[in-house]
Amino acid sequence: MSFIYENFSNFSVHTYTSSEKGYHVNSHIIETKNNLVVVDTQFLVKSAEEVFAFAKGLNKPIARVIITHAHPDHWFGTSIFDGCDIFALPSVKKDMEKDAVTAFERNKPHLGNLIGDKAVLPNKILEPEFFIDGVNFKVREVKNTEATIMALIEIESEKLLLASDVAYNKIHLYIAEQHLDEWVAELKKLQAENFKYVLPGHGSSMSPEVLRQTEEYLEKAGVALKNSKTFDEFETAMLKNYPDYEGKTLLHANAMFLKF
Repeated sequence: MSFIYENFSNFSVHTYTSSEKGYHVNSHIIETKNNLVVVDTQFLVKSAEEVFAFAKGLNKPIARVIITHAHPDHWFGTSIFDGCDIFALPSVKKDMEKDAVTAFERNKPHLGNLIGDKAVLPNKILEPEFFIDGVNFKVREVKNTEATIMALIEIESEKLLLASDVAYNKIHLYIAEQHLDEWVAELKKLQAENFKYVLPGHGSSMSPEVLRQTEEYLEKAGVALKNSKTFDEFETAMLKNYPDYEGKTLLHANAMFLKF
C-alpha cells in the first residue's frame, strides 16, 4: 500500500497507488472539513479495501465516489463502496451501463477473488461544478485520450488538476484506443494552463511534469507503432525507450487491441 499526502488551505489530498498487479492505478481521496470525495475505486478488491479502510480511518463521511471513466482498473473496486453515492459523467455512466457488467462478467472467471463479486455502477450524475465544504470542484469532459470519454477534476483555487488517465507518472501507457494525436493535443492544452499540481491516473505524483512526460511517451509510442510489424516489436521498442518505467503488465495489456 502506498499513499502520498498534500495539505492545502481548505482541503487535503491522499493518493493511493496500487501494485504492479493492480496496474499502479491511483485512487485520490479529497478530504474537506467535514467530508470525503473518493476519485476512482481501484481494480483489485484488496486495493479497494485498503482505500476504503483508509477513508474510514479519517472519520468523515464519504460524500461522493467519482468514477472518471469506464476502464475496469478504475471502477472494479466500486463494490467495496456499495451504499455510497457513485457519480459519473452522463456519457461515462451510459458507457458503463452498456458495457461494464459484461466486462465484469468476462473478467470474473479468470480474476476470481481478485475482483469483487458484483459490478456496482454509478447511480448519480457528475455535474460540471459542485461545492463541498466551500471547496469548488470543476469537472471537465475530455474526449479521445486514453479513453473515449473521461472526467478531469480541477480545484481552481490551488491550480490543482486530477488528470485521471490523461497523465501517467513513469508508468507504461495503455494506448489501446489509439487516440494518440488527440491525446497529445489535450496534453498541450493542459500544459498551457500552468497547473501547479497534477495528479495522474497511474503512478503517484503531484508534479505538472507528468503532462510533458506523458506527451513525450505518446510521441515515442507513435513512432514505435509506425515502425513495428508486430506487438512484440512495439513492446520491445517501448521497453528500450523506457527501461526504468514500471507498468510492464499494463504495457502488455495493449497486445490484444493494437493492430499492425
